[in-house]
Parts: sequence; structure tokens; C-alpha cells
Amino acid sequence: MMDNWISRLASALKSSEGHINVMIADWLTLAHQHYPIAAQNTRIVGQDIAHLLRWLEDFKQFPLGKVHLIGY
Repeated sequence: MMDNWISRLASALKSSEGHINVMIADWLTLAHQHYPIAAQNTRIVGQDIAHLLRWLEDFKQFPLGKVHLIGY
């Protein structure tokens, strides 16, 4: 279950920044592990996000200069 503050942050960003897209990577099941496993899982999540960004850049000509990543 995603924390409520994440939805509020996404809504606040959309309200204050105008026309933007907000994507949320819910990796809670990978994060709620013993620390060494959760730490390893950050690489998996990072690789998946990198794959998505490469796809957006290569196939949709989306400039990566317009991407901002916020993590916790």
C-alpha cells in the first residue's frame, strides 16, 4: 500500500507545475525485506526505471533533460 503522502506530493506537483506527468514506482514489496535484500532490490528498481526512460527517449523522443526523479 502506497503511503498517502506520495499521492499528495504527486497532486501538489501537478497543481503547481502545470501540465506535467507524474509516474510513481511502487516497489514496496521489494523494499519490505531484510535490509541486505532490500538494498539489492534498489538496483532492480533502478534498472527498470532506466529501461523505461531509455524507451521514452529512444521511441518517443522524450528529452531526458525534462525528467526529474524523486526518491525515498
